[in-house]
Amino acid sequence: MKNIIYLFVLLSLLNLSCSDDNNTVNTGIITPNVEVESSTIKVGCEIEKICSQACTYMILVYRNQPLPVSACPTVTLDNQSKKITVDYGSAPCISNVDSVRISGKYVINYYTNVSSDSIAGKITFTDFRIYKTNNVNDTSYLKISGDDDIGGKKLDSLNYKVTYVMNNNFYRDNGSNGNAILNLSVNANTGSLSNLSDDIFTITGSGTIINSGVSYSYNIFDNTKPIMIYGDCKYPKSGLIKLTSGNGDVIIDFYPNSGACDAIISVLKNNIQVIVDLASRN
Repeated sequence: MKNIIYLFVLLSLLNLSCSDDNNTVNTGIITPNVEVESSTIKVGCEIEKICSQACTYMILVYRNQPLPVSACPTVTLDNQSKKITVDYGSAPCISNVDSVRISGKYVINYYTNVSSDSIAGKITFTDFRIYKTNNVNDTSYLKISGDDDIGGKKLDSLNYKVTYVMNNNFYRDNGSNGNAILNLSVNANTGSLSNLSDDIFTITGSGTIINSGVSYSYNIFDNTKPIMIYGDCKYPKSGLIKLTSGNGDVIIDFYPNSGACDAIISVLKNNIQVIVDLASRN
């Protein structure tokens, strides 16, 4: 009888030990929180995309080409006052170019000089909001104000060397806010002038983004891996960005899906890689 009891106890202990081993998942690796870094990168990308679209409109005017005709946005030219107005309306609409849901408008006060092959302009915003999703019931948005300067000149029939000098405040519907000051060098390839979706912008440069009280140095640090913005895609398809704060460096890679037009990025923080979907971030 004692032998049976001892055997039962032994089997129980062995079973408990196995159970503990099966339930143990602590590997000693803690996935870092990358929420603020992800939303910081998202802001930078969205402002850069606006400047790139504005650059295209300026090039079209410089080349004496018609501005695109669409319901969203409506783009109008006032030659007398040298003004291009890009208006998405007071109620958000989905852009015909890159399928982004936006409301409000921005105005480009521009200057072109055919003899020197140069363009210049300043962008200002009026109640300009980029919405998180295309769902008509979505009220989550990023509101952008401030102004951006664009200037440069033609290299050849397709390419323009321009700069973006950006100084923007931004606000979110959840109450968080910040500021972006960026100085970027850009090669703008216009592709077919009648088709905005085939434009390609190759971007390098640096600056500072303050997001939710955290200040980041923003640096496109590898000239062999610049940020690549395409006309028909909301987010860059490739490129590396380094964010530096008091907590060290974070590396953002836009190429985890081999250049797909999506919102997926790789965030390297504390030597740990985290895959992030920017579409789910504010």
